Order: sequence, then C-alpha cells, then structure tokens
Amino acid sequence: MKVSFNELQGLCRKAFTGIGFEDGDAADAADMVAWMQCHGFNAIDQLNRGLDFLLDEDPESLPKVIYQDDDLAVLDGHGQSVLRSISLATELGFAKARARGLSVVKIRRCHNRQLIMGYLSRLAGRGINITAFWRNAQVPLTEQVVGFRAGHPTPEVRIYSVRDVPEENEPNDGITLVMATM
Repeated sequence: MKVSFNELQGLCRKAFTGIGFEDGDAADAADMVAWMQCHGFNAIDQLNRGLDFLLDEDPESLPKVIYQDDDLAVLDGHGQSVLRSISLATELGFAKARARGLSVVKIRRCHNRQLIMGYLSRLAGRGINITAFWRNAQVPLTEQVVGFRAGHPTPEVRIYSVRDVPEENEPNDGITLVMATM
C-alpha cells in the first residue's frame, strides 16, 4: 500500500495528539516519523516497537538540564521517547553551535532514539553539521552513528558491532549529539 508523505504526517499528528502530545510536539513527531519512512528508515516499525513506552509516558515530565556550560549540555529525558522530548534539546545544541561553533548535547534516559533522524535533517537544512550516536541494547551490542552534512537532507548511517562491552555501558539509554558550524 502506498501512502503519501502528507497522509502519513497527518495520521501521525492525530495519533500523537490523541496520546497527549502538545500540538507543536505532535507536529514535530509526525514530521520525524514521516521523514524517516519516506527516506527508507522504517519509521513505522520503529514507532511500533516503542508504542507501549509512548502510551505509558507522563506527558508532564519534561527534559531537565542536569549540567550546562557554553559548549556542553547534559539533559535527563526522564525515560521519554525522543519524539516527545528531543526538540528542545536539539534546539539548545543548535543555538550553542551557532554561538560558539561547536556544541555537545547528551540526553540521558531516552528511547526511540532512531526516530531522531528526521529532526536532525531539519537542523542540517539550517546549515549545521551534526553527528549523533548511541548504543543499541541488543546482542551483539551495536553502536549507531548518524551524520548529516550542513545543507544535505539525508544522513550517512553507520552501525558498528561493539566487541568489548565497556563497563559504563549500563544503563544503555542515552544519545549524544555533536553539532558544528561549517
């Protein structure tokens, strides 16, 4: 069955609004899912795997800044999906990179990390280079690295097998974003 970008986006926006997303967050999440699906990243499958988590989330639990300086920010995502919690964190990283040329944002305790790619594509379109990486808790343990060049709408994606599991691997629920101007 073929579905257009606009149909998928509209359906997702209605679904996210129905499970308690604010209107802006619902639109952002719908854009991320539709973008990924249209670029061949199986967003519907990713969303389906994380749907139970989305339904159990507390919509009032917003990301919290744990540490911040001019170049670095560490946030607690409170176990939320990136669909609900990532927009403010990525905009913070974007603003820091614009101001200083480089930023690093670490979001702890978040899930559905694969779905961040649609949002990062938007930021790359605004002229910033972005690298995002996270570990996937599976056997064998893998690390996924997604890189967007400024002005390019599609990423380069690499998945690496982690042979020697680092001690700091637990808990395995964060994502790191590195943003730099050209």
